Amino acid sequence: MTFILGVDVSTWQGRMDFARCAAAGAAFAYIRAGSCNKDTGAVYADFQFARSKDAVVDSPLEYGFYWYFRPNHSPLAQADYFTELIARLPYTRRYVADFEDSGGQMPSGMVADRQLTFLDRLERHGVPLGPGDIYTRASFWNIAVAARPEWVRHRLHVARYVPVDPITGLPASHTGPWSDGRFKPRDWAEWARWQYWADGNLQGEKFGAESRSIDLNLEPAVVVDPVDPPQPVIPRVRLEYARGAIQLEVVQS
Repeated sequence: MTFILGVDVSTWQGRMDFARCAAAGAAFAYIRAGSCNKDTGAVYADFQFARSKDAVVDSPLEYGFYWYFRPNHSPLAQADYFTELIARLPYTRRYVADFEDSGGQMPSGMVADRQLTFLDRLERHGVPLGPGDIYTRASFWNIAVAARPEWVRHRLHVARYVPVDPITGLPASHTGPWSDGRFKPRDWAEWARWQYWADGNLQGEKFGAESRSIDLNLEPAVVVDPVDPPQPVIPRVRLEYARGAIQLEVVQS
């Protein structure tokens, strides 16, 4: 399988140089828009959001935004503020809901209900490129979040850290996040994005971060069949002289 490489960043990466990130081989970036205070529930923009949302536009990267969700505080307030932050921005990738917090070990059914309320509110707001993706990891999801049929409407961005080849910087033996039969999130049969290398990878400087490390992700590349690509319809043009002027008539094949 062929993959494309990308990053996800937040205030922990400091001021990002997205042109350098692209030069290192990244094709996409996800930028944290914000979260809410774990104690008070006050919503806030990530401290690097204002800068990063402008800086990434001038890079060749595709990009989108994510929200770190806390289920012990209002899902409506969080969805409303996330919408306010991103709805009018020219991003090119659907948003990601970062679900890795149980709200202080709330019941799994309540966690799931509040996550779905958050996602539903974003859809009702008409946030572009929805429905969004869900970021999580199996060790959290399978325990802290109850099963719901709605989950499969959202693509999976899964964290599973594996041994990495020191030369290529890619997974040494895994071909997917659960290719060894372990750590598969319960509600998905397929994955859309795989965060495979993060804390302690010392790749931050290489990919344009001020931090020592940065989250690295893989996506399956979309391969276009080169054998018989679709042919564009090219109109033929007929020129005619009439009353001293050239008339141009488009004739569809």
